[in-house]
Amino acid sequence: MGVVVVRPNNPQNTHHISLAGGGRTFGIKLSAGAKSIIETPLTPSNIENSGGVKKFGDFDPQFASIEMRDWSGGRGGEFLSDDPTKYYDGYGWSLTPGVWHQAPQWWYGEFRGPSTAASTVSVSEAADNFLPGAMRSSAGYSVLWRSMASTTHLARSFTQQGSSYIMSRVETWVRRIGTPPAPLNMRILSSMSSAGRPASSIAAGTTAQLQSTDTEELESFLWTASMTTASTQSATTGLTWWVEVWTSVVGTDANHWELGYNSSVGVASSVVQGTGTSAGWSGATTVNFYMRVASTTVDRRWHFFNMDRALYAAEEKANNTTGMKIFINGDRGICSSASPGSTAVINDSSKVWATNLWVNARVSIVTGPGAGQNSSITANGTTSLSVSLSVAPTSQSQYVIYDTNEWTHISSAIIDSSVGDNPVRDVTVGNNIAYFAFGNTTFIGSLTWGTSLHQSDKQGTTTYIADVLHFFSDPVQGPQVVRAISSLSAVSRANAQGFSTLLTFTSNIQTGGIDSLFTNLIDFNGQLHAFKDDSIWLVRSDRAEKLNIGLDGFPSSNTGRAAIAQNLFLYFGWSHSLERMQGGTVDDIGSWSGAGLKIGHQGPVSALVPYLAWTLGAVDADTTGISGVLAWNGRGHHEILRAATTGRRIQSMFMQNNPGGNPRLWMSYGGELICQRWPKDTLNPLRDGNIHYQHEAVFETATINMNAVQLPKLFGRIFGITKNLASTAARIFIEYQLDDDIGSTNWILIGAFTRSPIDQLRIRRGDKHALRLRARGITQNSTIPSELNALVVKALARTPVRRQWVIRATAGDFQVDAQGLDDADPDDFYLWLRDMAITAEPILMHSAWSAMDDIYVFLESPTLQRLYTTPEGEWGGELTMTIRELDA
Repeated sequence: MGVVVVRPNNPQNTHHISLAGGGRTFGIKLSAGAKSIIETPLTPSNIENSGGVKKFGDFDPQFASIEMRDWSGGRGGEFLSDDPTKYYDGYGWSLTPGVWHQAPQWWYGEFRGPSTAASTVSVSEAADNFLPGAMRSSAGYSVLWRSMASTTHLARSFTQQGSSYIMSRVETWVRRIGTPPAPLNMRILSSMSSAGRPASSIAAGTTAQLQSTDTEELESFLWTASMTTASTQSATTGLTWWVEVWTSVVGTDANHWELGYNSSVGVASSVVQGTGTSAGWSGATTVNFYMRVASTTVDRRWHFFNMDRALYAAEEKANNTTGMKIFINGDRGICSSASPGSTAVINDSSKVWATNLWVNARVSIVTGPGAGQNSSITANGTTSLSVSLSVAPTSQSQYVIYDTNEWTHISSAIIDSSVGDNPVRDVTVGNNIAYFAFGNTTFIGSLTWGTSLHQSDKQGTTTYIADVLHFFSDPVQGPQVVRAISSLSAVSRANAQGFSTLLTFTSNIQTGGIDSLFTNLIDFNGQLHAFKDDSIWLVRSDRAEKLNIGLDGFPSSNTGRAAIAQNLFLYFGWSHSLERMQGGTVDDIGSWSGAGLKIGHQGPVSALVPYLAWTLGAVDADTTGISGVLAWNGRGHHEILRAATTGRRIQSMFMQNNPGGNPRLWMSYGGELICQRWPKDTLNPLRDGNIHYQHEAVFETATINMNAVQLPKLFGRIFGITKNLASTAARIFIEYQLDDDIGSTNWILIGAFTRSPIDQLRIRRGDKHALRLRARGITQNSTIPSELNALVVKALARTPVRRQWVIRATAGDFQVDAQGLDDADPDDFYLWLRDMAITAEPILMHSAWSAMDDIYVFLESPTLQRLYTTPEGEWGGELTMTIRELDA
C-alpha cells in the first residue's frame, strides 16, 4: 500500500499523504505543507424530511418541525412518514379534519316499569344511577377529580327509587396517578337511624379493592366493584343507602388515586366525609362522586328496531333462557280528552308517570290532528306533558315520547303469552309490524301498536318458524317478509299482510347444504342477499345463486352477521374484519389493516350503522377484552367510543333519529343500554352547542423516525397548537416512548399543555432513533373539549459524521520523492486520479497525521493547473483534489 516517510524538518520535500487503489500507490507532495489541506464536513449534519409544506413550524433552520395537524386518516398508522394523517391508536374525535378532541359523552339508559303501573322494573334492570348524564338523579355531566391521597373516607347516599333489587355491583370513575401506596376500597353501607350517617358496623356489601396495578397512569376507567350481598340487603324503595370509598395509606401528590365527581348534588343524595367509624362525619357537599349501584350483570344482547316511529329493544339472553323483555325508548300513547284544544299540554289518563320524568325529552304527534309536530317537554305530571305546539291535539291524536335516557318496559304478559317466550334470534319490521324469529322450535311472533296499546300475536303452526328474518320491497313481488331456516338450508318469502292475517310463505329456496348456518338476510341493489357462515347467496326470481368470492376458504360464524347497504356498497363483517362489495369486487377495509388493533381490543364486527358520510362499526372483544365503536370515513377507522372497562361487550347498535333533537347512537353494552348524543345538522360536533364531551380522549402517534431509521436523533421540544386550555378545566398531557420501548406499556410523562393557543414541553433526548407520543386530552367541563389543532416535534436527525479534504498537491516530471528518486510520472498520476473518480473505487489513504491515516476514501475528478512545460513534453503543475471519507 506504500510507505510514507515523514521529515518534519523539511515538509516541502515530504510526501505527507499516500493513496493506494486499483493496484497502484501514489505519494502526494503537498505544495504548502499542512496549509495545503482544508478539512470540512462532507454533508450537512441535519436532514429535513418530514413530509410536505409546514404550517405550524417555527422555521428554525437547525431543526426539523415534524407536524401532526390532521387525524382524519384514522388509526392503525405504524410510521408517521408513511401517512402524516394517521395515528397509531386511540379514542376520541378525529373525524373532523384539522382537529382532535374528546368524543361525545356516553350515558346509560334507564329502565322503568310499564307506564300504566307504578314505576317499577324487573330486578335484572334495576339500578340507581349517579353517573355522568344520568337525568333521573340529576347527576350532571362534567367530571372533576378528587385526590384520595389522604385516608379520609367519602360516602354518598342514595334513596332507592325503583324496584327492590340485590345490590351486587357499584361503578365509579377513577384514575391512578403514579403508583398509589394502597388499594382503593369501596363498599355499600346502610345508615344509622340516629345520626343519618353511614355506619361501618352495618355493612350491606363486602369490601371491594382496586389494586394500584389495575390501570395506566392518568387513564381513567369505570371501576366496577362486585359486592356480595344477602337477599335481605336488597335496595327497597324509600330506604337510604351509602356507597363508601377510601384508601388506608396516605399517598403523595405523585402517587395516589383520584375519584371522578361533580358539584351537582343530585336527587335525594348527599356526600359526607369522615374517619370510617360511625362518628366524626361531616358534609362534603361539593364532592358528589359519580357512582351507579346495580344488580348482577345479565349476559345478553339487545335487538334494536324502529316500529311506527318509535325505537324498541328486545332482549336475547346468552344462556338461551326464556323470559324475553321488550322496552320502548320513552313511551307512546293516545291523547285523552281531559284538556281538549290545548297547545301547551298533552294528556293521557291511562299513564302513571313519575313527576318530571320526561323533562328535556321530546314528544311527536304521529297520527291524528296535529300530526307532524314535535316539541321539547318542559315538565310532566303523572298523566300530562307540558309542551309547545302549534296545532292542538285531540283524542284522536297519537304521540311518541323519544330522545330520552328512559326505556319503558312493555308488559311481560303481552310478550310471554303472544309474541313468544324463547330467546329472540332476529327482528324485522314491515308495515308497522315487528316480526320475531325464535329459531326452529318456536313460532314467529309479531308486535304492533294498535291505536292506544301494544298488541301481539304468533304465526300459529309449526311451519311458521325462522332463524333469520328480513323485510324488503321486491321489485316484482312487492313488500315481502323473508325468512331463512338453517336446518333446511332454505329461504322463503311471504307477501306482507295486516297484523291479524297470517303470513303465507312460498316453497323453500335451497341455498347449498345444511352444514352451514344462516347469519343474516339483507337486500342490496334490489336483490336479496342471504349470508351463511361460509358463503353469500343471491336470491332473485325465487332462485338462489352462490356468489363465489372465496368465503368458503375461511368459514366464520361472523360472516355477514353485521351487514348494511350504504353509498351503493354492501358492507359486511367477516372473521375479524370488514368487507366492502360493489359489483364483482370485494375489498377488505377492516381495522386489522395497517398496525391493526391492539391485543385485547380485537374482535369481530358485531354491528354496522350507516350514518351520512360515515360507516359506524362495533368491535366485540368478548368478555376478556375491551370493545369499541369505530367510524370508517373512507380513509381509515376512528375509535369514537371505547368500553370503560374489560368485558363490556358491544353487540348491536342503532342510530336513533330524533326529529327536532339530536340523533343518538344506542349500543347494547355489556347487557345494558348506553348512548351517545351526536351533532345535529352538522358533521362537526364543535358546531353544535348541545353536545357534551367525554372527560378524556387518548391517542398515540405513529412512530416518528423522520424517514431515516438508521440516523441518531435529538428530540428537542414539542409544541401544542390548541384551544380551550386557558383555564384549569382543560389539559392535554403528553407522554413519550423511545426506541425499544415503543409499543410497550412504559411511558414517560413530560407534562401537560396548559395554555392556548400555543404551549411547549421539552423532551431533550438525544442519541435516539425513534419516538412515539401519547396525548391525553382532559376536560373538567363537559361542554368545553380540549382541542388539539397540531402537535409539532422539533427534532434533529444526525447524518453520519464524515469528512472531506480539499488538497493542493504538486506533480511534475522533474519532481523527486522522499528518497530523492524520480517521482511518479505526472501523466500517470493524473490519469489514475481521473480513473479512480470515474470508477468510484474505494481508496486507502495513509497520512502523517493520525486523524487522516488508514482511512478508506473515494475521489472526485481533480482540477489541474500546469505551471510549466518543456519542448519535449515534460510538465509540472498543481493539482486540486477532493477526497471524501467513505465510512463514518
